[in-house]
Amino acid sequence: MELININIWIIVSTLAIAVLLWSVIAGRTLNLLEQDVLKNWQNVLVKSGKRHDTIPVILEILKSDLGESEVVKKIIDTRSRAMHEYQPNGTKIIYEHDLTTAMNELLNQAMANEVAQKDAIFLEMTTDYRQAGKELLESGAIYNDKVRSYNKVVNNKFYTLWALIFGFKEANIFEIEI
Repeated sequence: MELININIWIIVSTLAIAVLLWSVIAGRTLNLLEQDVLKNWQNVLVKSGKRHDTIPVILEILKSDLGESEVVKKIIDTRSRAMHEYQPNGTKIIYEHDLTTAMNELLNQAMANEVAQKDAIFLEMTTDYRQAGKELLESGAIYNDKVRSYNKVVNNKFYTLWALIFGFKEANIFEIEI
């Protein structure tokens, strides 16, 4: 009888240690993946900020030609909203999309203007704006890859319980068109 109790104790102890080890491994894996997602989101925000920083210079250059047009007002308002949205959610995506649409409209109008076509600073800032947009797309693609990897683990049947216990939730994909 005593041998059976010892065997039961060994089995229960072994199972408890296995669950404890799995908890540590699952928690650590989820934490590392989440930190990687957050780090890459910060990169997206930096690239987005770089793009936003070029806009006031472009608007200042075009100010004499455009005045306070509706497009300029929309760009100023949308840029402000996009700059102050820090989470990768639908709102950030909408603001960035609206900003891109308005800026493309403005740049298309400006490129039809002979004075703007010859303004070296305008052309340089337009190039910087477009380059910042490309960098934002690249950074967004890397972020989205990290999010997909993270979400795959969060939804994995071996990690789901631990994700719930430790409070890990799916991350949002960030889609943007430039």
